[in-house]
Amino acid sequence: MKYIILSLSIIFFHSKINAQEIILTGYTYYTKKEIEKNENGPAIEKLIIVSAKHNTPVKSHILFKKEEDHSSEQIEIGGYKIEEEKLILYTCWIKAGDALDAPCGVRKTIYNNYSKEGIPLREEENTFYIIAGPQSEESRQSEGAQEFLEKIPTDSIGKQKLKIYIHMIEKKYGGNFVRNKEAEKLIKEVKTFLKKEIDKATSHWNTIESYQSMGICK
Repeated sequence: MKYIILSLSIIFFHSKINAQEIILTGYTYYTKKEIEKNENGPAIEKLIIVSAKHNTPVKSHILFKKEEDHSSEQIEIGGYKIEEEKLILYTCWIKAGDALDAPCGVRKTIYNNYSKEGIPLREEENTFYIIAGPQSEESRQSEGAQEFLEKIPTDSIGKQKLKIYIHMIEKKYGGNFVRNKEAEKLIKEVKTFLKKEIDKATSHWNTIESYQSMGICK
């Protein structure tokens, strides 16, 4: 049996999105864009994936979200692609200024339809690297843990702080937190895929006060 992807194109930031049909392992979906009001910035753009059989949404994914005030910006940018009959969602969180409770990071989530239970879009992989804002709950509860995101702690206190941080960040965002070489690889993949969107969203940024590492922000 052959499976076909019809009228599929990668979605880019602020591009026009028409209804598109996707066929994954015998399941048919179509996509649409949804605009949601945002009290703290421009309208939020979302990708909605709908089951053609039941005409019901099965997944939503933020394509663009920005919150801003007089001294900071927080931006979330997303995109997707189809590869080997799998749906891959990408997300990048970036910020500028003194957004002290905002995260910086990236995520990659892979979905497929290989499910004995017949559940559509089963999550196959969910990996992310996120540095929480210094005033976030995760940072307060694991004070000092972020210095160990790129190196291995050598004492029991450092190991415990890192353990707490990873537990809290995984609980909040779901998925598996990656570090070091895995994080570098993930950051490069997501930033490369979303480069056009990131460049456009941050073209007006001149200087960034940033505490994050590994070049997530410009």
